[in-house]
Amino acid sequence: VYEEHQTLREERIDTIIMGLRLTKGLSRKGFEQRFGSPFEHFYVKELSTLVQDGLLEMTPDAIFLTDHGRILSNYVLSHFVG
Repeated sequence: VYEEHQTLREERIDTIIMGLRLTKGLSRKGFEQRFGSPFEHFYVKELSTLVQDGLLEMTPDAIFLTDHGRILSNYVLSHFVG
């Protein structure tokens, strides 16, 4: 039996990738509950850049790809993987 053990960083990355691919986006509350701090605590620079570039939007409940961000989703996600 093979078991994969992820680091906390790898779990965050997987959560971001899966969440941003959802139409409703990544739950801000769910992220904070799972990782103990708000999304922007970990990714303030990336979030600021991607929102300013019109690729991500942020509401009180979620962070999600804009229409343009969906087209460039691999580019957007690369900001959180690197």
